[in-house]
Amino acid sequence: MSDIGGPIGDDPRLTAAEYALGLLTGDEARAFEAEMAKDPALAAEALGWGERLARLAETEVPDVAPPKALRRKVERRVFGRSRRRPLWIGLGGLAAAAVVAVAVITVGPQFTPGAAQPEYVATVSSDDESLVMRAAYQSQTGLLDLVLESGEPPPGRVLELWAIAGDEAPVTLGILALGEHQVPLSPDLASALNSGLVLAITDEPPGGAPGGVPTGNIMAAAPLTSV
Repeated sequence: MSDIGGPIGDDPRLTAAEYALGLLTGDEARAFEAEMAKDPALAAEALGWGERLARLAETEVPDVAPPKALRRKVERRVFGRSRRRPLWIGLGGLAAAAVVAVAVITVGPQFTPGAAQPEYVATVSSDDESLVMRAAYQSQTGLLDLVLESGEPPPGRVLELWAIAGDEAPVTLGILALGEHQVPLSPDLASALNSGLVLAITDEPPGGAPGGVPTGNIMAAAPLTSV
């Protein structure tokens, strides 16, 4: 958010927008609410921003597939070479290009004023969307919030999540199961968010990849993108 010099900042319209987006801290939000109680015009401005964001939430944004070269780049970084995935997984691109737009219009209107909001998000999905995982990172907690909405590994295998920072070796974040998870990001991985941190899901033997080195097929991958 922008710096605010007083209870409602230098630009009340900007502060109203930040309030509607949930970008104010707890003290800032309470101070702004106190100003709205005394200033009907300011309250109307904040309400107007809320209505505009609600309309954005109803706008459909088509998925845009990123270049196929992105998957090959991830595969080379993980395995040292491109790998052919099983046919049942499919052969398309990654569902990551529309992550920012989707995150803003679906999460933004639900923000609670003063609550910490994610700064990086990703939708990691297979080509046929039989596997879908959503991820969000918030620096105040240092936690990566994960929701594996759907997806099963091949028989006798498990799903394992990896983080790939630049040209560094993949780092395992653990074995995935359906539902919600929280994973702490190390300082090294968190510092790589600005330059690009990729999340990838592979199928591995029970108990996870031997020695912390991925061996299975990449089932889905996507970069964490700033909101």
